[in-house]
Amino acid sequence: MLKKLFALATITAFTGLGASTMVAGCSSTEDGTATATDAATDARREAAAPRDAADPDPEDAGPEVCPAPSGTFNAALFEQEIGVWKPSVIAAACTQEDIDKGKAALASGSATFASIKTALGATCGACAFGKPTDANWKPIVEVGQGAIINWGGCFGAYSKSDACGKGITYGEVCFNVVCSEDDCGSQQAQQGCARKANGAGGDCNEFAAAQSSCGQDDTVNDVCGSLLSNIAFLCGGGLDGGLDASTGP
Repeated sequence: MLKKLFALATITAFTGLGASTMVAGCSSTEDGTATATDAATDARREAAAPRDAADPDPEDAGPEVCPAPSGTFNAALFEQEIGVWKPSVIAAACTQEDIDKGKAALASGSATFASIKTALGATCGACAFGKPTDANWKPIVEVGQGAIINWGGCFGAYSKSDACGKGITYGEVCFNVVCSEDDCGSQQAQQGCARKANGAGGDCNEFAAAQSSCGQDDTVNDVCGSLLSNIAFLCGGGLDGGLDASTGP
């Protein structure tokens, strides 16, 4: 089961929506093609913390239940499969032109991790994408043939709290594992799953609790609420960089 669950969790999509733990959610196909999942977004927004490759082996293939059995996910499993989370640092590697090219790539409707990285250009892309072994995690962490969006990198840097950042990133992956859209099947089921997973004794409870370290400044949602805003903040010089990652009118 671990292989199956981490296959779902690590190949995470990236649309212009945002972090599922705090703001909005996404999922993806195994080739990295982005698909928005509004049901997951609502499920996590309404039931989250108070603030708020197929394997033929039967053992790896099931059981498919919602929520997943207790003990399916914890920090040790995350660190075994992906690596130990490390805080992000703010750099000045991306320009407004780079971010605008990222917007265009996402607007195509068929964006992949590779196409986003190419669109951002060599310098900005190298800041936006990294590996679990890096001294500081980048906004997107490449894991095998897929990647995870390190939502906590932006939240942690903005709030100046490593506990916040780690709680956000671990909590995002925990939700994708324990309350996957495929296994839950409906928005209502995901909402109920999130309540159980984040509640006392739930697999995601410790990460939901850690998010209290993020503080009460709701502007963090605007700064860190989408993939491109994460990249603009962490790789565009922070708030002083003034990059515009918005995609709406």
